[in-house]
Amino acid sequence: MLLTELQILPPISTFSDGMRNGGLIIEAFENYQKKSLRNRFFLSSSNGRISISIPLQKGKSNQLKIKDVRVSYDENWIKNIHHTLTTVLGRSAFFEHYIDSVMGIFYSNIETLWDLNRALLQWAVEAGEISLKVDYTESYIRKDSNTHKDFRNKPLSSYHNPTSNNYIEYDQIFMMEHGFIRNLSILDLIMNRGPETGLLINNHVNNSYLNETNN
Repeated sequence: MLLTELQILPPISTFSDGMRNGGLIIEAFENYQKKSLRNRFFLSSSNGRISISIPLQKGKSNQLKIKDVRVSYDENWIKNIHHTLTTVLGRSAFFEHYIDSVMGIFYSNIETLWDLNRALLQWAVEAGEISLKVDYTESYIRKDSNTHKDFRNKPLSSYHNPTSNNYIEYDQIFMMEHGFIRNLSILDLIMNRGPETGLLINNHVNNSYLNETNN
């Protein structure tokens, strides 16, 4: 299985790599790390790739257990996210079908980043009809354990520019302005392709495997 941190609305490659490796196993006993996909996800806008971040309570540090990191509601960032999603995804084919359910999770004012990310991951799997096994570690897995393929703490740049085997091309809202942007959040694919999302990922993984075995 693919070992990774619990990302918020993960990039598409997290799902395809997970399928390719028999599922995801998420590290539940790590410490929080800044500048990661734990509290940010990426979408396409008229200006290109944009980052959407979830604010966390002050005092967070790399020594804080991931399950103890708390979301900050000092500012009305949820309203801002709702506006941003409407702006960049409002013309997608399935926006009206999914926007209320995904925003309902944000508006629930979930206390911890861990619980928010888990709720959004479950939403993505169900909304996109993605057949992906997801487990959580029962203790911290050492870097040298060799029990799983370890994708924890990959640099953000590696998600922006995945290899040809790791991204799915589909019609995006702003392709006329700046072309196709690789490996955005799963939210972008779901809003554009709806319940076909899981099938697209599965077919991509199978085709990639056939190409690898034939070369």
